[in-house]
Amino acid sequence: MMENRKNEKGFTLIELLAVIVILGVLIGIAFPSISGRIRETRNKTYNLHEADMKTAASNLMSECVSRGEECVPNGESRTYYLSEL
Repeated sequence: MMENRKNEKGFTLIELLAVIVILGVLIGIAFPSISGRIRETRNKTYNLHEADMKTAASNLMSECVSRGEECVPNGESRTYYLSEL
């Protein structure tokens, strides 16, 4: 006897679970590598910004000296804002 079964298209629960497990393993392997690259890129960016600010401060000091001005009057500290640099 043949049963009349519909031709059902879809995935079984086992197939869906297998895909979820595989994706979990791939993410678990890839995440540490990706987060390490993000950390490296962030540190490089910070270092570049630091170098830019040092260069800008040096340029400001050079301009003060070339104009005959005192950039730091009487040896006191002075705050320069980024917009001034």
